[in-house]
Amino acid sequence: MPRLLFSNIYVFGDSLSDTGNAFALTGGLLPPSPPYFQGRFSNGPVWVESLAPQLELTFNPNFNFAFAGATTGIINTTNNLLPEGSPPLLIGLQTQIDEFIAETPATDPDALYVVWAGGNDYLRGDDPDVQSSVGNLSVAVNKLASIGARNFILPNIPDLGAIPLAQTFPPEQQQALTLLTEAHNSALAATSPILEQDPNINIINFDSRTSIDNIIANPGDFGFTNVTDSFLASGPNNPDDFLFFDEIHPTDNGHNFIADSAIKSITEINELLSIVETSPGF
Repeated sequence: MPRLLFSNIYVFGDSLSDTGNAFALTGGLLPPSPPYFQGRFSNGPVWVESLAPQLELTFNPNFNFAFAGATTGIINTTNNLLPEGSPPLLIGLQTQIDEFIAETPATDPDALYVVWAGGNDYLRGDDPDVQSSVGNLSVAVNKLASIGARNFILPNIPDLGAIPLAQTFPPEQQQALTLLTEAHNSALAATSPILEQDPNINIINFDSRTSIDNIIANPGDFGFTNVTDSFLASGPNNPDDFLFFDEIHPTDNGHNFIADSAIKSITEINELLSIVETSPGF
């Protein structure tokens, strides 16, 4: 259990963290539930719902502002899946935060703020701009810090070249997605120390890419038998055996592993803080 406990969790991001916002705003159209679970892009709760109890918190969906399809900017790619002529109902990361700030001029400094987006920036087909995407994440953190947020978990993105969707692409396109992933994650790692130059900002870096790579490299160690295919596209099987529920998103088991890995990152940073705080002064 982490030494430092948080008062609550606020969530901003995309479908990896959306607990039903896109589903509600589209009138239950996306994602179709079933086979998806109660508006999640998975077959069960997503990682932030599993993270909360490990932090001795009750997850509050009213504090989750993530929307499936969100990019790090204002664009939401899921709007492209709505019926022709539909208004662009769904919002990107910046709009999520802007709307939150408009309603919350001062926020809880003791809460944990999840800011996880980026994958849709590179999957949507336009010319990707890594510096712009990572810059947007930096802007998001600074916006929240301006109203009192202090504690952030800032995950990097999994290898987009390893998801089932990418397996349908030519090898050079798969490799391009992996290279974009590496560029994004390197730029994000370089950004965190810059953000923490503000003494009121604490960043927890969560290396989701390495965590999921470990599953793919050693699936049996984590209880998986299939880490390359979409469960939905694989016929009658046990979803617990699969890492991916569809061509992009993890299964419930995959999300549980993400939450467990995130807790390890939180615990590691808290142990480091404990060492610093108890070290003798000079």
